[in-house]
Amino acid sequence: MITSIWSALKNGPHWKTIIPDRRPHKMEKMHKNNNADHIGANDPKTQITPSRETDPNVLQRNASDPFASVWVSASAGTGKTKVLTDRVLRLLLPRAEGISGTPAHKILCLTFTKAAASEMALRINKTLAEWAVMDEEQLNKKLDNLLGRAPRHDETLAARKLFADVIDTPGSLKIMTLHSFCQSILGRFPLEAGITPNFSVLDESGSREIMEQARMQVYKRAANERASPLAQALNNIALTISEDQFSNLLMELSKEKTQIETILGQNWDINGLYTKICTALNIKPGLNAEQIIRNACLDKNFAMNDLREAGRVLYESDKSSDQKSAAYLLDWLDEAPEGRVSSFDRYKLAYFTKENQPRAKLMTNTPAEKNPILLDVMEQERDRLLDINDQINRATCAALTRDLMLLGSEIIQRYTDLKKTHGVLDFDDLISLTTTLLSGGINGRQIDLMPSWVLYKLDQGLDHILIDEAQDTNPEQWTIIKAVAEEFFAGMGAQDDVLRTIFTVGDEKQSIYSFQRASPEEFETMRAHFDQVINAANLKWSNVDLNTSFRSTRSILEAVDLVFQQDGLKQDPGFSQTHHVSFRSAQAGLIELWPLYENENIEKPDPWDPPITITDARSGASLCAEGVANTIQKWIETGDILESHGRPIEPGDIMILVRTRTAFVNQLIRALKTRQIPVAGHDRMVLNEQLAVQDLMALIEFCLLPTDDLTLACLLKSPLIGLAEEDLYTLAVDRDGSLWDAVLKDESLKNSISYLNSFIEDAHHMHPFEFLSAALARPCPADHISGLRAIKSRLGSDALDPIDELLNAALRFEEDHTPSLQNFIRWQKSGSAQIKREMEESGGQVRIMTVHGSKGLQAPIVIMPDTVRTGRQVPGQSGKRLLWPHKTGMDIPIWSPRKDMDFDIYTNAYNALEKKADQEYRRLLYVAMTRAEERLYVTGYKPKYDPLDDSWYNYIQSALKASPAAQEDEDGILRLLNKREKEPDKRSKVNKTETHATAAPAWLFQPAPAEPSPPQPLVPSRPSGNEPAALSPLQATNKNRFRRGNITHKLLQFLPDIQAPLRTETAEKFLNRFAADIEEPVRKSILHECMNIMNDSRFAPLFGPGSRAEVPITGLIHGRELISGQIDRLYIDEKNIWIIDFKTNRPPPTDAKDIPDIYKNQMRAYHDTLRQIYPTHAIHCGLIWTDGPFLMPVEL
Repeated sequence: MITSIWSALKNGPHWKTIIPDRRPHKMEKMHKNNNADHIGANDPKTQITPSRETDPNVLQRNASDPFASVWVSASAGTGKTKVLTDRVLRLLLPRAEGISGTPAHKILCLTFTKAAASEMALRINKTLAEWAVMDEEQLNKKLDNLLGRAPRHDETLAARKLFADVIDTPGSLKIMTLHSFCQSILGRFPLEAGITPNFSVLDESGSREIMEQARMQVYKRAANERASPLAQALNNIALTISEDQFSNLLMELSKEKTQIETILGQNWDINGLYTKICTALNIKPGLNAEQIIRNACLDKNFAMNDLREAGRVLYESDKSSDQKSAAYLLDWLDEAPEGRVSSFDRYKLAYFTKENQPRAKLMTNTPAEKNPILLDVMEQERDRLLDINDQINRATCAALTRDLMLLGSEIIQRYTDLKKTHGVLDFDDLISLTTTLLSGGINGRQIDLMPSWVLYKLDQGLDHILIDEAQDTNPEQWTIIKAVAEEFFAGMGAQDDVLRTIFTVGDEKQSIYSFQRASPEEFETMRAHFDQVINAANLKWSNVDLNTSFRSTRSILEAVDLVFQQDGLKQDPGFSQTHHVSFRSAQAGLIELWPLYENENIEKPDPWDPPITITDARSGASLCAEGVANTIQKWIETGDILESHGRPIEPGDIMILVRTRTAFVNQLIRALKTRQIPVAGHDRMVLNEQLAVQDLMALIEFCLLPTDDLTLACLLKSPLIGLAEEDLYTLAVDRDGSLWDAVLKDESLKNSISYLNSFIEDAHHMHPFEFLSAALARPCPADHISGLRAIKSRLGSDALDPIDELLNAALRFEEDHTPSLQNFIRWQKSGSAQIKREMEESGGQVRIMTVHGSKGLQAPIVIMPDTVRTGRQVPGQSGKRLLWPHKTGMDIPIWSPRKDMDFDIYTNAYNALEKKADQEYRRLLYVAMTRAEERLYVTGYKPKYDPLDDSWYNYIQSALKASPAAQEDEDGILRLLNKREKEPDKRSKVNKTETHATAAPAWLFQPAPAEPSPPQPLVPSRPSGNEPAALSPLQATNKNRFRRGNITHKLLQFLPDIQAPLRTETAEKFLNRFAADIEEPVRKSILHECMNIMNDSRFAPLFGPGSRAEVPITGLIHGRELISGQIDRLYIDEKNIWIIDFKTNRPPPTDAKDIPDIYKNQMRAYHDTLRQIYPTHAIHCGLIWTDGPFLMPVEL
């Protein structure tokens, strides 16, 4: 298509008139109060009237105004991608008064994902391609819709030419992710950034592998330096938490390497950080639990006499609980202060439970009523112990946080060193290094001129910046954007003759990536920042709110508004004035809330009944999965109509959204597959957990160690061999030796034995990718066509994506590692890479996705079955109790390993995070509901424990019940709907072509025919047979024999090109220079024998005029064999051809009859090739044995 458009442009009537204007731009600046300069400002089509203020097309046009910097708050489905593309198109088009459009290379579009960047680029290029070949009337109409007015003639001409301009622009339009932008900056300024110029960027698996190396090296160093602070820190942490918790904690540290570096940099070192933590927690540095307890046990720090009296009263009570408390109390008081330290925990049992919770009653009722003053004394002591416990926890957590940061800093430093060694950066480095570069730092030093220089160079190449999904941008990323954009509006950048703008689009209601440090508060902060900066520069600034959805129907949007107008939700950032308008209000819409599925109740068996019956009680989750699958099956079987499309529902119309990937997702997939409903499977997968990957890895592991019985058992049951459970049992039980020995003895498994033996042999020399490809391409015992077909037949098409990723992993492994199968197994098993599957298109299958994964996607029907929660979870914490400064707002990290070690400051910080987590939980609900175009179904299942009241299900239920338009049927289903009032707006205009399955041709499953033999040319001088062994240069009989042969070969090669009278003299000089270490008699012998050969009248033509040395020859002999070789000496006259080949360092035969056949075959190949060129010539062949030397004719 590009070629045809290019041809149309070059050959079209307007080609010569469309000349690119690359003169300096005139003043484009648009000041706030200078709207008269706006193109079309006096055009009635562009005037904003009260009736047009809510027109979505007008609002989108205002947002794409190229004369203003614009901040767009775009609710879900309001067409933000269209606004972005419209703005780029309007920037490319010329302005008024002959001002040309912005060159493509001066526009920068930053997106959150590569998929979004790709989509925007495709949209823009598609539009420009259409403009290039569109007829005049259509083009004018398109430009009218874009500009809001009739286009000028120069705009029409420029529009046709833009496609060619963009294609000709080096690198085309700059539409990229922020990480890609940072990579380009560092690529331009590597020396300024202090990095290797030819750096490469690590992918997730590569980063994880180097991080694992760094961790293991730090552990090893700690083990070798047992008295070091590092070893002590590692020991303290390991004693506090379990092995799994320790592993998860270190993974958390690995992800926050930038924060660790920043925190330590701000506090000089680990000791400075520890002092700061202690100050924040109001404890003395160095204070530990033992010191605090020792001080608490001193007589002066508690009411000794009053407590003794309380102990006496408790002892005299007739209640056993009081008597136990008295024993704890009096025994401790009777100890000396030193003895009290060791029994402190026992003493606390008088006031606390074994779970370290304050007792509800310190005295029973009778003694408490008689001695209220003593009860007050005990309560005061309990409060003192609570304060002591809080002090202990603060001191312990401060020390553990220090230890954790020390360990983390050592790992990060080692990780950084390893990256430098390999010349690589990870994704975090791209952001942090660019931030440092633009803020003036390099290698820890502040350099004032550096950022000015870099920003000056960047400023020369950019006029407009567009930012997509601004609500997902974190503070470090905003720092980069601010540094680049502020040059637009400060100093000379704001005073030159080119208008420069920034455009930002986002929605704080959809800020759901707090685990990547994004927050809605940051979105508002940056809006205020640019508002101030741009207004200060006296430039035009606009805030545009887009609330008209082009995606969802009226009922769905009404439900969204009802949910988020409730108390407790409308107070969240972005929801204070939630109101959506549906552009598709005349189309049918529906939202249904189904009753929750509950666990089945089963009657408890009689205790006297024998346990011989298996009672299976289905859980609410499994019932919910089956209910959803049954509903979908009913829609498809009954041909339920999707009204806006005017056709029956198809599996690809349905998207199922869950909060997290739990076991429920597997139940749902199983239920759909059982009913033969196409389902796309997980949107993310752990590669090593996929069955197809495990089967292929089992094949590799077996080939490396055939005696591994478990691996072989897995392989035998895999789709590649397909042995039944019963057959495997018969084979394995009561066997002698290994399972492989049993297989080899089984006559019925001959095919499998042959198959496995072939791969055992291949494992000796094949690389991982080659081995896996062979396993997939070759026939296997379970399928006579290929292993891939066998796997697909058993596991379905879902297995194809994991297989592709495994092959990609093998290729990546071979790029950076020794490509052995053993190394690949270790490398693959050590990783836990998650693979994200792209699900922008349904592919005719039901899509099951997390809400995070569905961001930016939509579907006609959305089902939400995971709407009930039992507990709160801090995003990004997932049980990890390390609180980072960016989450708490404090300037220190805090770590409390267990809940019983919490203290007031930590508890308050954690509770604040839970509050923010609740807000994000509700924003996730907004994203989930707004994915639906026409129908939204909400359900859930009751968990084992009581669900929280503030769950998605309850939010939606209370909102619908409060709506008079919602109805509830006899089954308890709440329903809010609106009927279709116009013709379907999404009816396909293309008639589907009916397809009929036909049998695949037989050749499709047959191996490709063999290539002509041989596929590569034969080289006669390197034949495939066995050549006589070379002479040893160390043979005692003649220590110079090896060198003699080489020298003779060289002389016979170049002497024929020397004039005859000069040959002897030249040969002597050569020998004296290059064989001076050989005895003179030997040198003379070499010279004499070479000259005898050359002067022999029988062979004179071979070394005379017309003879040639080292002659290449290529030909086809016997009609099929291609040869390619080089003849050492060749002479051709009118009737004869002489072919001579030198044999160096080979034992010469005494008789021509004893010449090895391999040499005769070589000469025959030369002979037969030349015979085709010279059919009438007499061809003579001979060998010159340089170990002599002498010439021996070869009879063929």
